[in-house]
Amino acid sequence: MKWRSVLWTLVLGALVFMGFAKMVGLGEERKVQGTPHSVATAAESLTPAVKTPTPTPSNPQELKVANREQPAVITKHLSEVVGRVEGRLAAVVKRLEDLEARRPLDYHHGAVAELRPLLSMEQTEQERALDVEEALEILDEWTLSSRVRGSMLALVGGWGQQAEVLARCFSQKEGQGEGQGEAWRSAMIGLMCTDSSAGEPSALTLELSEFLDKVPRTDVALLPFDLGRVPDETLHALLFDTGSRLASDLDGWHSRNLAILALGTSVDQRPATLDLMTRLLFDNSPWGEQVRLPVCFVLTQARSDEAREVVLAFLEDTQTGEGGKSWVRWWLGERPVLPHELQVLAAPLQEASASEREKFAAVGSLLRRGAMTTPQEAALIETWLVDALDQESDDFLRSALIMTLAESAGGAERFRALEQVLRTAPKAGHRRWAAKGLGKVHERFSSQARAALLAVEPGEKDPQVLAALQEALMSLP
Repeated sequence: MKWRSVLWTLVLGALVFMGFAKMVGLGEERKVQGTPHSVATAAESLTPAVKTPTPTPSNPQELKVANREQPAVITKHLSEVVGRVEGRLAAVVKRLEDLEARRPLDYHHGAVAELRPLLSMEQTEQERALDVEEALEILDEWTLSSRVRGSMLALVGGWGQQAEVLARCFSQKEGQGEGQGEAWRSAMIGLMCTDSSAGEPSALTLELSEFLDKVPRTDVALLPFDLGRVPDETLHALLFDTGSRLASDLDGWHSRNLAILALGTSVDQRPATLDLMTRLLFDNSPWGEQVRLPVCFVLTQARSDEAREVVLAFLEDTQTGEGGKSWVRWWLGERPVLPHELQVLAAPLQEASASEREKFAAVGSLLRRGAMTTPQEAALIETWLVDALDQESDDFLRSALIMTLAESAGGAERFRALEQVLRTAPKAGHRRWAAKGLGKVHERFSSQARAALLAVEPGEKDPQVLAALQEALMSLP
């Protein structure tokens, strides 16, 4: 059945492509403005109920001197490494600089390809110590752009040197330690990524590429590592502070997005994190709306029933508006957890007042459920899709419904709907997908499907539809 898996992927890709123009608005990019007094007051009132530890030392500037005199794993003097500055890591830096010059829009993906082998490479303690020293000398002595500097900080953080990374994050080169800037964000990713040897592994892994690929209009350029570490108390407090602070400029907003995503690895383990996410999710002020999408992403990836109940309550809450809900439905499509959530995801298909993008996201979530549904759930999905197709006049949504029906399991209702589309649809694309769907009916409908396909073949003029008809006829038993 490998071909079926491939086709399933192509169908989902086609739906994403078709819906991109409509769904991209779900990013709801907002201009970040200064903080009015009323918003600041609201933010203060929403301070999380669970008190989180403060960094030690509490002043991040003091981290500048932490562990600098006697680093735990560095056993060689820097003077012994000076001659190696034109060695392996220097060559990596030069490749990163070249990458930034040649492919600035794709820099972060290329940087990950350079850094990941260094993070996963097996080394002796002495070899790693020498590499760390070389990296620190480059960070301290070389003039690097924020992107390249951030990549090197991510590398050192991934090697477990949290104190050294934090010390340089809050140095003069990175401003005054306000949790802002390209290099700061990369450093946090290095410390939190699954490839890192720093911190405790998390049971929850957040794929930054999934967030970035689906929400391009946020324009948050991040190293697309997977986040899979639980931050220790110091790092948790720094991220919590940045994630809780209303951003007053675009750079601060980007850093706040990253802080929310990084905190998300602990959402199933730390009540303080879930409390913060919940308060932000239901907050309609600029304080909450700034980071609604990363909050939605974190909660849809969470494993705990408590987190899932929060996000389902958000979908059903009319006071929070539509912002973010379509993406929630899309992201939840592959992650069934609670018995009643399927009805919540499909609700827009049964609501006359639902917007096109809400309906599209509902269709996408049902498609993504695929083979994970029980027979009872499959029957419900079939009924919802057929009823929606019978009532829908928008060509875009009809396309999504027909494609989903064509790739979904079903019985008599599905057969009747696809057969009618094949006979009457004016659009060739709709007829083509109906033909594909009729080629994959239950065995008890195979003779009827063959008759339906043969009946329309003589009058069909579109070559792609004719090809789909032939393919469907050949696939029937």
